[in-house]
Formats: sequence, structure tokens, C-alpha cells
Amino acid sequence: MSFRTETLERFLERLASTDPAPGGGGAAAVATAMAAALVEMAAGLSTDHVADAAGIGAAAGDIRRRALMLADEDAIAYARVIEAYRRPRDQDPERRRKIQEALESATAVPLEMAGLAADVAGLGNQLVAGGNPNLEGDAAAAVHLARAAVHAAARLVELNVAQGKLDGDWCDRAAALVVRAEAEPPHD
Repeated sequence: MSFRTETLERFLERLASTDPAPGGGGAAAVATAMAAALVEMAAGLSTDHVADAAGIGAAAGDIRRRALMLADEDAIAYARVIEAYRRPRDQDPERRRKIQEALESATAVPLEMAGLAADVAGLGNQLVAGGNPNLEGDAAAAVHLARAAVHAAARLVELNVAQGKLDGDWCDRAAALVVRAEAEPPHD
């Protein structure tokens, strides 16, 4: 079953369970989607205050939908990691390669999540600064949720890279997204 179609209560029950997924990645994806939904709402009510409020809202809606898809993709990627680790150690010459491939996949998902969350933080900051003043708190809440999601997703990237001893600039890219998300403080 897709996390996207579950009730919030059921998703949280599954998150609290001892099942391996959803976990931190799913939570970061849902936090990103929630932040995007707040931006979408604030933008929709800021058309008299922000010239491109409709564009901000549309971008936030696209991010909201993609972030929810990433909750499912994260669970699938993590299941592949578990499956790779369950391969017999001494009888499977492909085991290490399968683990590394699975970890690369499991790293790409939170990296994309961090990028989406950084985008939401930027969109939210536009509304904090110039949107409908009655919704400044909602826009600031979106920025804070998005920043938390960026930090969580970036940490998942770091952990997967370390676990898999992955090559590449994964961690640098994740760190740059954290910096981008923190670039402008919300005006609380």
C-alpha cells in the first residue's frame, strides 16, 4: 500500500511501529510535503501581496506531490538494502556489489528529498518576507518544517555514504542543500 493514500493516523502508526519503513526518509518526505502544502495555501492567499503568488503556489504543489511519491520510493529503496544485506555472506560473490547498488539508490532518494525541501524553504521565505501578513506564521512554519526535512534527509545521505563507502560528491551536495535552505532566516 502506498503511504500517499493512507490516513495521517495510519501513517503515524506505521511510523511508530517496529517495521523498517516508513522511517526517517518517509518522515522527511512527509514533512517536505506538509511544508509545501503550507506554502501552497499561503501563496493562494497572497495574490494581492506577491506578484508571482500563483507561480509559487504551483511550484509548491508540484513539490508536495513529488515529496509524497518519495515517501514510497524511500521505503522501496530501503527494502532493497535490507534484501541485499540478507544475501549469504560467504556464498555470494555479488553480495558487496548488490549492497553498494542498493545503498546508492537509497542515497539518491533522500538527496532528492533534501533538494525539494530546500526549494520549499526558499519559496516559503518569499512569502514570509512579502506575502499576506496574516499568514506569516504559516509561511514561517513551512520554512522551519522544510529546513528540518533538509537536515534529516542530508543526514540520511551521510549515513548511507558512510555505510556503503560510496564514491562521489553525495555528502557535498547534501551539505550545499542544507546551506541553501538556511540562507535566509524566516521573519518570525
